[in-house]
Amino acid sequence: MRPSSKSRQNARRLPGVVGLAMLLLLLWQGVQAKIVDFSHHNYQALTDTLQQLHQAYPDITRVFSIGQSEQGRELWVLEISNEPGIEEVREPNFKYVGNMHGNEVVGREMLLHFIEHLCSNYGIDADVTFLVQSTHIFILPSMNPDGYEAASMQCVGVQGRANVHDIDLNRDFPDQYVAHASTPQKETQLLMNWITSTPFVLSANLHGGALVASYPFDDTRFGYTGYSAAPDDNVFRRLALAWASKNPKMATTVCPGDDKPFDQGITNGAAWYSLTGGMQDFNYLHSNCFEITVEMGCCKYPLAKELPDLWSDHLPSMLNYLWQVHTGVKGTIRDVSGKGLVGVSITVQGIDHVTTSIRFGDFFRLLVPGVHVLTFTMAGFEPKSVSVTVTDQPGNSVVVLDVVLERELATKYYSLDEINALLEDREQRFGLIAELVPLGQSELENIIWAIRISDNPQQDLEPGEPVIRLVAGSHGLATETLLDLIVFLTDHYGTDEAVTEIVDSNVIYIVPLAYPDAYESVVATAKCTPVDPIGFASWRTHGGQDVSRDFPDERGTPLQYVAQGEYDAFAAYTQLGEEHPAHIPRRETLVLLNWIRNTPFTLAATLQAGALVASIPYDSLALARNASTSPLNPTPAATKDEALFQSLAGSYARYNPSLKSGKPDGCGHSFATSGTAHGWEWRSSDLHDAPAAHGLTLSDYSLIHTSAIELTFGLGCCPTPPASSLESVWLAHRDGLLGFLLSSRMGVRGTVQNENNEYIRNARISVVGHDFVVTSSQSGEYARMLPPGTYTVSVSADNYEPQSKVVVVPPSSRTVKSSSGMSFDVYEPVTLNFVLEGGFSWGIHEYFEMRDGLIDLAQKYSHIAGAYPIGINPVTPGNNKLWALEITDHPGHLDFEEPQVALIGGLHGNDAVGREILYGFARYLVRNYATDARVSRLLNTTAIYILPSANPDGFDLAEEGLCNDPRGQDDLNGYDLDHNFPDRIDGSLEETDVQAETKDIIDWFTAQDFMISVSLEGGYLAAKYPYNRGDKADYTGFGPRNSSITLDDQELRTLARVYASNHPTMMLANNTNCGYPAPDLSDPGIINGATMAPEAHSLEDWTYVFSPAAFPLAVGLGCCKFPPRTDIEPYWNENFEPLMAILEHAHTGLKGAVVDNKTGDGLYLAKIAIHGQASHPGGRIIETTELGSYRRLLVPGVYNITASHPDYLPMTKQVTIVAGPATELLFKLVHRDDSNPSNPEQPAAPDLQLFYHDNPAMFAWLQSQAVKHRSIAKLLTIGYSVQLQPLYVMRITQDVSVEHTLRPKVRIVSNVHGNEAVGRELALNLIEYLLFHYAKDPDITALIESTDIYIMPSLNPDSYNETVSRGQCLEKQTDPFDDPVFSRGDWNANAVDLYAGFPHVHGEANPPADGVIPILPSFLSTQGREPEVAAYMNWTLKHSFVLSTVLRSGALVAVYPFDSSEPHKHGLLAPTDDEEVFESVTRTYAATHHSMSRGDSCSHHATYPDGIINGATWRETNGSMLDWSYVVGGVLETAIYVDCCRFPKLEEQLMVTWEANLNPLLSYLHQAQRMGINGIVLEFRNGGLVGVPNVEVHILGIARVIKTTSLGDFWWLLPAGTYNVTFSLPGYVIHTQVVQVQGMEHIRVLLEAPVEEEEETLLSNTTVVMIVMGCVIAVVLCVVGFVLYRVYKRYAGFSLLQTPEQMGEDDESDDDDDDDEEEGHEKVSKRRRQHRSRRRHGGRPAKGLQDKEVFDDDDDVDTADSKREAARGDDAENVKPKNRHSSSRSVQQRRPQHNDNATDDDDEEEIDVFDARRDVEKGNSLPMKRMR
Repeated sequence: MRPSSKSRQNARRLPGVVGLAMLLLLLWQGVQAKIVDFSHHNYQALTDTLQQLHQAYPDITRVFSIGQSEQGRELWVLEISNEPGIEEVREPNFKYVGNMHGNEVVGREMLLHFIEHLCSNYGIDADVTFLVQSTHIFILPSMNPDGYEAASMQCVGVQGRANVHDIDLNRDFPDQYVAHASTPQKETQLLMNWITSTPFVLSANLHGGALVASYPFDDTRFGYTGYSAAPDDNVFRRLALAWASKNPKMATTVCPGDDKPFDQGITNGAAWYSLTGGMQDFNYLHSNCFEITVEMGCCKYPLAKELPDLWSDHLPSMLNYLWQVHTGVKGTIRDVSGKGLVGVSITVQGIDHVTTSIRFGDFFRLLVPGVHVLTFTMAGFEPKSVSVTVTDQPGNSVVVLDVVLERELATKYYSLDEINALLEDREQRFGLIAELVPLGQSELENIIWAIRISDNPQQDLEPGEPVIRLVAGSHGLATETLLDLIVFLTDHYGTDEAVTEIVDSNVIYIVPLAYPDAYESVVATAKCTPVDPIGFASWRTHGGQDVSRDFPDERGTPLQYVAQGEYDAFAAYTQLGEEHPAHIPRRETLVLLNWIRNTPFTLAATLQAGALVASIPYDSLALARNASTSPLNPTPAATKDEALFQSLAGSYARYNPSLKSGKPDGCGHSFATSGTAHGWEWRSSDLHDAPAAHGLTLSDYSLIHTSAIELTFGLGCCPTPPASSLESVWLAHRDGLLGFLLSSRMGVRGTVQNENNEYIRNARISVVGHDFVVTSSQSGEYARMLPPGTYTVSVSADNYEPQSKVVVVPPSSRTVKSSSGMSFDVYEPVTLNFVLEGGFSWGIHEYFEMRDGLIDLAQKYSHIAGAYPIGINPVTPGNNKLWALEITDHPGHLDFEEPQVALIGGLHGNDAVGREILYGFARYLVRNYATDARVSRLLNTTAIYILPSANPDGFDLAEEGLCNDPRGQDDLNGYDLDHNFPDRIDGSLEETDVQAETKDIIDWFTAQDFMISVSLEGGYLAAKYPYNRGDKADYTGFGPRNSSITLDDQELRTLARVYASNHPTMMLANNTNCGYPAPDLSDPGIINGATMAPEAHSLEDWTYVFSPAAFPLAVGLGCCKFPPRTDIEPYWNENFEPLMAILEHAHTGLKGAVVDNKTGDGLYLAKIAIHGQASHPGGRIIETTELGSYRRLLVPGVYNITASHPDYLPMTKQVTIVAGPATELLFKLVHRDDSNPSNPEQPAAPDLQLFYHDNPAMFAWLQSQAVKHRSIAKLLTIGYSVQLQPLYVMRITQDVSVEHTLRPKVRIVSNVHGNEAVGRELALNLIEYLLFHYAKDPDITALIESTDIYIMPSLNPDSYNETVSRGQCLEKQTDPFDDPVFSRGDWNANAVDLYAGFPHVHGEANPPADGVIPILPSFLSTQGREPEVAAYMNWTLKHSFVLSTVLRSGALVAVYPFDSSEPHKHGLLAPTDDEEVFESVTRTYAATHHSMSRGDSCSHHATYPDGIINGATWRETNGSMLDWSYVVGGVLETAIYVDCCRFPKLEEQLMVTWEANLNPLLSYLHQAQRMGINGIVLEFRNGGLVGVPNVEVHILGIARVIKTTSLGDFWWLLPAGTYNVTFSLPGYVIHTQVVQVQGMEHIRVLLEAPVEEEEETLLSNTTVVMIVMGCVIAVVLCVVGFVLYRVYKRYAGFSLLQTPEQMGEDDESDDDDDDDEEEGHEKVSKRRRQHRSRRRHGGRPAKGLQDKEVFDDDDDVDTADSKREAARGDDAENVKPKNRHSSSRSVQQRRPQHNDNATDDDDEEEIDVFDARRDVEKGNSLPMKRMR
């Protein structure tokens, strides 16, 4: 059939309809897909919109922030490009900036729409696609987000215009005519940074309030309004018209306030009105960017409904303006090798404006149509000019031009005028980073110029930035190199990453010509000839002097060159010249001296010719020889900052291809270390003379007299090489100079202030072990260069307490790249600020000042210091007392295990230096204890005793400033106290001659056990060791020896060497020892007392002889005994480090203890004899302290050590002493009464020796013990670790094959942290001890027969690692993934802390008002837990442990729950309801331990009363095993920290720890039998008594709940008192019993079996007859039943709860039974809630609670407790009757099948029901409650 005409018409219409529908659909989808709407977007909306746009178009957009506003809002930028974020060759950068004025919002909104327009049309619109693919378009919608938020919707006005500080941002940029008066705002600075760092070509700044396109300049020179044309005025007019021509309204609209429209819609900025600090001028003057300002409408903040019209008006303009970036000329500039050149200057003939090439050598130059001549210039290259024709074509009309520049060949040196012209040109063209500074005039009145280069060159100094100095002009060649450097830095700033980093981070002073007068003539005449290959002949004739050595050595000269903190070289040397005219430097040198001494330079370098080397101090061989500590070695010494100098020289040399090879430099030198050397190694021979003869080099002068670290760079051999080689010299050294400049921030920097936040000037900053001191500037700033490493930085200032801090200087953090292609390391300085306390000044302190100062220190710092007068004599002859200061972390409490050191000063009253140094040292130690880790470590482990003034009477007689005056040397009675001590040889000293001061010191030494004593003296410079006597008598009784040499000569010489080697001058070759015999050249700085000046009755000899444990030393601090007070501080700087080193040396050698083998008690006065090798005589015999400890110095070697005691067998051990911490050696002596008659050397019982067991050894040993002691030991496996290692538990009890009733279970767990090996070994040894002594020791036997003991040696076997952890004592609490210490075993194999890996019982539920923590299902779940934790949880829930402890280490304290303070207030005690029990248990352990109860724990700076502490109070831990075990498992669990060291290095220490903890562990096991209640709950079943499991036992006032075991017994530890004990089980009547606890009280509760109901059946006739007969029989038995009922009712203490309905109805479904169970739970919960109160109410219920209330009130059910009951009821591990059917099982069903060979600990064990029944029948049960 043919279709009808109508059908044909419809068919013809169908395509049109479909097309229309599709078009509408597309339009609808387009509308729906639009992201930006026409509304005003606040900051959050703008942020969200930009992110949505980026997410919608991720391939062509990038969103980033250039920084934050003053109020912290981000300045968001969205980049549009086909390669966003990637720099592309020849693609220009374009930017739009909106909302500079916060209330001018049109640009902000237009830019959002413009972004979406470009993105949505990319790939659709050809023009848009081209623009996106060929341009990097950056759009900043809001430059002033803070102002926008403050603005209101008003067309006019200024609200919100400025930023939050009311600064107009368009007046805040640097101006070409008016200097900027203040620091730019953050928004301004961010834009400046962005403009100068990103090479934009074109930009527009969108404003509002008018309708015009404005172009530069914005201001005129004098601020008047008038046309101010930029050099590119034609280009700017064309750009403005490009915008205005596409918006006709701009040429016709007259805004309110204007009288006519702007001509063509454009205007010159200054012609409209002049403003300073505008952004468009800044773009043009300081970057390559051309920018105009567009005012987009008369209304600044229009209504949202007006935005669509504004968008329509401006979209064509915005697109057309963007096209302008593709006009003019663009291209790439390369050198002949094809490498792009960055920083090439591009100028256009007739236009006075310079642009530069950017990355890849690209350049973009906007130009109007026409013919233009472009010139390309760059330092080192020949300039090149090219003519181009720019056309006027729509769209992309840019001309592409590639340029190749050839290297420029220099043909001459600069003249003075040319040098000055170049410097002036740099200042004029690069004024933002360069400024000329005239330093002064030369002899011929030529100006000596420095150019200062930084990002803020108008400031001499910038906070936090190093000041660098580069000087040339003394020895040729370097002037041209520094000029090249100046040009390179200024040309490449902003385009070269390395240069920009240097300029932004430093203040650089460059002096290219320090000596200008003879420069031109020398350059013209100097030649490098065979006779003078390095051409120095003429360079030495600058006024007859070698100017490179014209700097004076001012040490020791009478110059008054510091006046009011300013250095005046001219005045100083004019004055000096009158007496020493030969010492006057040249005028140029004086100019440099003034500049150098008054500017806080951090880093400096002198550039010169004569070698090819990076040279470090010393330049003078004489200075180097004076610094030598080994005169027999001809190699002179380096400075103590050698590592720093080598690092800096290396930074220079490794970037120089000629230097880094280490080959000969061609000048006659060969440097072994890659082009670096000391100056004396290569300089001419006259430099080997003393500095006084010729002066110093600038490098040596800086080292001695300033705070600058200075090097010398030799650029080549010849001072004036051919001009053609100058380029190659520059290129060879360019990267080396850049690397040197970039190393300036390496080290520390900061400020020095006082407590009032006032900066301290001229504070002295030193580094321990380094002899270079820097000083703080006027603003309190300092910078101390240091190579990467750890240092102690000390600061001192007049009238302030010195202070030290430890700092770690990190290595290079990043790299930057130069245009040369070289990458350089960049260092970030460590900020280290100091706040000094006032009140102290170096000088001379009177006796009363020093005394009061010591007392004041003791009062203010009583926790670490104690002041007291020594001795028993009340006063000295002069009525003074000898005051000493004890400094330790336990003042007043003697710790025999710590070394004690005595420091004594002023034994001669006129030796003022020592007393002042020790007084300052005491103050330093005390005040820096909390801030200096080194000091705190010493004070925590050392007892330091300081007696600063031993002869106060003599001091009063002495006179300041008289170096060798004898007045005051003796005391008031005329006795020299250092010749006043008893002497075994010389009997001439009568008792009456011994002075009061001497007696006090003798008493002091006798009362203490000093290990080291040091007496500081004056008059010589050496460390002097005994003997001081010179005769040959047998001084000690140890055999004939030379009397001047002791038996401990090696140790004493080493001790003296420790002091001398840390002193800066004591070991120098020029140390003459002040006229005394000089130290031996083979061992400088130390001397034997008798060798130097033989004397008898000295303090050192008496100390050595009469204090056998002490090693005495006397130190001469210098030739002057009583210098002026102004000279005291240098002595302090010299002697601080030696004193610290002596204190640290006290911890070397040998230490240990001598103890009784059985008791572990220390043996007092046991003797320790040393048997050394042939080269070592062994030394004196020392004796142990009251605790049996000993300590003595020993040099490294192998020794046989014998310990003996009159009552014990002696023991000898061999030990190897190594350098470093003292070697530990323990002696366990056997009492002679306990010796084995057959073998007197061995005790009768085996001496249990401990050693470390790895996992295989531990597992094997446990298995062997279980087999060996199978009757009392069973090895169980409770689970497996992450790495599937078994978690073994040793169960120890009598008849271990069965479960026992009324035998408490006690658990000991260790090795929770794998690296806590001490507890692991204690657990193993405890197992051995119990098993070994069973049936031998009655106490142990009774313990095992009455207690079920479970010992788990390792919960964390995976992380046990002896190789890594051994010797690691301290605890480590660090994220395992951030710290390699994880490998030492803190955590398990999954990097989880098992101790804190349990359910956080305080964190998942809020406890109700009664304080009970509900048991949530999550507390019982092991899902997600570590396998070790899960195994522990299941083990705990399975067994009713009474007591449990976790053996930890790293401290010495017993800890009890809670570990978390969340149930209480943070930081406060978090007690449990069993607080008294916990305290008693832990206190018993601590009291049994020989030292734990003292309460001081290792070095944790904390004390624990009685050695116990609450966990949350000590170290709060959430999710701890203690808290979980207590709350969920009902276990009284503690943590015992058994030793300070977690993994002792020496296995002998294990024995000490074992013996210290054996008795405490045994006492802990006995604690389970202490006071409390125990018992069993029984019920009758099938003719017998059976224990009832899972009965909950509650005690009124205690939140914890325990359950009866599978056999029905329970055990609860309680203190003495009266308790309400409740027994509850769903479906049974709750029973409460009042119990009086005075010991371990036993309770037995009988539960009568419930009556079973018979099934309902149909009654037959036979059945009826039987029922009738039964009734007759029942009547007969009634009386009997009644009697039986009366008999048994008193036993019914526990009955089944049945309702009348239950009594008369059929059995119900399981669901009904579950409901009954829930009802029972609610009643139990109600019962528990009503009983919540503190325990002990005298056997009565709490006030208001009576029996009727307890049992009958069913209201207000405690749901939290119901949850607890429900949670406990879900425990699959426990057997619990769900309903009354489950209670009717037979005894055979409930009783486990006994298997004699059973090894599975899960089997339930049989109990003796007959014994229980007999007890009941005897009337021993409690009264029963009658059934309702």
